[in-house]
Amino acid sequence: MKTLSILGSQSTPTVTGDWEQGRLIMQGDSYPENSFEFFTTVISWIEDFLTQKTEPLTLELGLIYMNT
Repeated sequence: MKTLSILGSQSTPTVTGDWEQGRLIMQGDSYPENSFEFFTTVISWIEDFLTQKTEPLTLELGLIYMNT
């Protein structure tokens, strides 16, 4: 249905959400200036997935550094 794709930067991770596979992947560094602003889209995607799908959601973290 909907794919989530956020290109990472120096301070934000690359985020890929695969709706059909039930997988959310975050890779890179995570220390955004405004974490609420950055993760609002990610949290919304997760909430939509969990309310609309019956399959489990797999989270794959490849975070080198996280300070949020």
